[in-house]
Amino acid sequence: MGQVSVTIGGRTYRIVCDDGEENHVAELGEFLDRRVTELMRVVGPVGEALLLALAGLVVTDELWECRHALDEAQRARDQFARELMETRREMEEIRLMTGRGGKEGAFARAVAEEEMAVRIERLAEQIETLAERLE
Repeated sequence: MGQVSVTIGGRTYRIVCDDGEENHVAELGEFLDRRVTELMRVVGPVGEALLLALAGLVVTDELWECRHALDEAQRARDQFARELMETRREMEEIRLMTGRGGKEGAFARAVAEEEMAVRIERLAEQIETLAERLE
């Protein structure tokens, strides 16, 4: 078993962890220490238990928001995948329609180009929205 010392709010704690996890646990300790130090500056002197409870709530809130954002991004990704599959299906239909010759084929190609331009623009907007949600 590995061991690492972490300092949180000015107090040092000896933490036991799996071998090889020492650096990760130290990074987590530094992260929590930054939150506790920030809280100490905001709320002033309070008991250690309350301070750690507040830090736990702050970190849990951040996790909650990240999970919510991830859920939204996954829903957007799934919607995008459905739209993309629909676009591919429509493109195949259009490809079959535009293979015809004469005026009918030319008209079908013009309509197809316009429909695809609109569809591509919508997909681009969805990609931008998904990228913004992931930032």
